[in-house]
Amino acid sequence: MTTPNLSIAHLEELLAFAKKKLALSLDLEKIEKEIASFFGGGKPAPEAPSKRGRPAKKTVIVKSRIKAPRGTLKAQILGALAEAGKGGMSIGEVAEKTGAKKSSLNTWFYTTGKKAGVKKVSRGRFVFTGKNADEVPAQPSAPKRKPRAQRASGKGSKKAPRGTLKPAILAALQDAPKDGLSVTEVADRIGAKRNTVNVWFYTTGKKVKELKKVSKGRFALKQ
Repeated sequence: MTTPNLSIAHLEELLAFAKKKLALSLDLEKIEKEIASFFGGGKPAPEAPSKRGRPAKKTVIVKSRIKAPRGTLKAQILGALAEAGKGGMSIGEVAEKTGAKKSSLNTWFYTTGKKAGVKKVSRGRFVFTGKNADEVPAQPSAPKRKPRAQRASGKGSKKAPRGTLKPAILAALQDAPKDGLSVTEVADRIGAKRNTVNVWFYTTGKKVKELKKVSKGRFALKQ
């Protein structure tokens, strides 16, 4: 095979054709990949890398609530309700107005809010009545209950020393009239509790031979 004598102009022309052929081959390969991607055979194009060579992070904007300083929540809530007037506001609306958390407000309305003049008008909706319970004078405390002994006999009976109840009761009945004494009268004379005396008559008193029951709740000594 003989090699033709080519001029420099022919060689430059052949080099240009070779470059053009290479470019067409690359374009053809790219087209074939794009066609294959329609049938699931291709891979999605990667995201453009960031300046450091890593995929750029997406910026997510999160709406955050500003926590109210301690002690100012009450003033903010009451101020918002006062502006709302008779229509009141829902817990969600108060949260948007004050920037406080809805869960915190829900707890506040059903605890502190009741003492701060806040009234519930419907489900989850409240109004400010303008009356602060903190300014209302405290109600007088209920009178203390009387001791049990005082409620029973009406007097502050003293407890008789142990072992002295029997002689004290018999001594009281010796000075009693013929119809005897009631349990209450005996308790008053010896300074013992009525219940204690009543129990004694129906337990230990039954064993005392000189003692007799005159009528219901009334006792005397046998003559």
